[in-house]
Amino acid sequence: MSEFTSTSCAEFYKRCLLSSNDTIANFNTILTNLENSSKSEETRKTLAEIIQYFEDNSSIDFVAKYHFSFVKVDISNDHDNSEPLLLLQFPSTFTPEEWSYTFFEGLCRYDQSEFNSKKLVEIGCGNGWITLGLAKKYNPEFIYGLDINPKAIIASKINLHINAIDENGELILDDKGKS
Repeated sequence: MSEFTSTSCAEFYKRCLLSSNDTIANFNTILTNLENSSKSEETRKTLAEIIQYFEDNSSIDFVAKYHFSFVKVDISNDHDNSEPLLLLQFPSTFTPEEWSYTFFEGLCRYDQSEFNSKKLVEIGCGNGWITLGLAKKYNPEFIYGLDINPKAIIASKINLHINAIDENGELILDDKGKS
């Protein structure tokens, strides 16, 4: 297996052509670099380029060619206009399904005090979309996302970073300076 070590978007996509295992390894390297403070800024910019390449090439079947895709999930409801979540999706992880939207909608009916400033756990978080949706809507102190599939954990952690950056890879901060 050839591991992606560069921060080059072109090199990343070239290595993803090899196999789904190489794609997972490449994203795992990106995750490692995102979690490394000395490499995170440069890696966020590379991640933004990867996303832009995906968006600019919508005619490509990314799952067949590169073994991943990105999906948007609308988390808004009647009470807010939340921006959709952009999510990394591997073929080996569950995609958001109708039942999960119903589950999320049910959680959103609870009063904000049920989640605000509390520690939450989502068991079976998959690509992390419900975890991220709750974090965006309710500002809990901390959320733990757990899943038995290690590929889902890689996707969910990267999705956290994806939804914390703008199109240039810069961190999006709230009024308290929190990403």
